[in-house]
Amino acid sequence: MAGQKQPKKRDKPVYVVGAGAVGLLFARYCQLFAPVTVVTRSNQTGTPYFYQHELVTTPLNVSHAHFEHLQRQSIERVLICVKAYQLPTALEQLWPYLSNDATIVISHNGMSDLTPWLARLTQQQQMWFATTNMGGLSHPLTRLYTKGLERLGWVT
Repeated sequence: MAGQKQPKKRDKPVYVVGAGAVGLLFARYCQLFAPVTVVTRSNQTGTPYFYQHELVTTPLNVSHAHFEHLQRQSIERVLICVKAYQLPTALEQLWPYLSNDATIVISHNGMSDLTPWLARLTQQQQMWFATTNMGGLSHPLTRLYTKGLERLGWVT
């Protein structure tokens, strides 16, 4: 529409499906350049996540949502960070909420046959598979220690 301001890429949210080690690590970095919503399969809205580096603990600046709280065809950028066996279910739940030009990035341990999902993509949608040089270790269950090329710290 004429006169309407187009949102800048920074204003467009990033959705992260999965609140495990890799999902929270991606959410932590994505929050530096865009609003982030962590999508979980349970209704964990309001669960705070924290990043700890050495003695400084800071909350992650992310929103929370469950699939049923999302708006259809609204997601333009999404990182899917679930276990390989959870990927088909996560994609099936997510699909109605993807915009016609969504960019989908999948990162999980293991390999999956993406053929059925690639066939469902529109010409404007993209699907990528990402790997990391970082790892995560939950110890205890409420804390996440991550490391890779550089020491990143704790996420709790």
